[in-house]
Amino acid sequence: MIRRKSNKSAPSVESAIIIGYSVGLKSILGFGSQAMSNVAGKFVGKELCLYFKSKERFENLKDVERALSIFADVRLREEDDRIVAEISNCKICPKRVGGYEFKGTACPWGGILAGFLEECFGKRFSMDINLKPGEVCVITLKIEGLPEPKG
Repeated sequence: MIRRKSNKSAPSVESAIIIGYSVGLKSILGFGSQAMSNVAGKFVGKELCLYFKSKERFENLKDVERALSIFADVRLREEDDRIVAEISNCKICPKRVGGYEFKGTACPWGGILAGFLEECFGKRFSMDINLKPGEVCVITLKIEGLPEPKG
């Protein structure tokens, strides 16, 4: 069962949209909602990158951190064939910010990061996610290589 433990509002309309979408996925899917959040988040990440690329250039991970700072404190670092992300002060956490109580997670961050980075830098990523709502979440994205040809 999903309950909201507080009536506080999200810090922005963007936050409210993502929190509501995540809670909706959890409500509809229950078990498996994290996997679907990852998939849906990938499309969100791609769209965010396209939006930001229309306004500025992305040359490195610091540029990505700056763009995504509207949603959280995002720290990215490269380690061999991986990109490690640390997310804190998240504004889209359905539990910490939205005040919802439910078992498991429905966090879009893994997908958002993978989609954003794929769109910006033309590589594919697989995800290893360690989520701790209200604390620092760590997401490791393994670089898989070049995207598959379209069409």
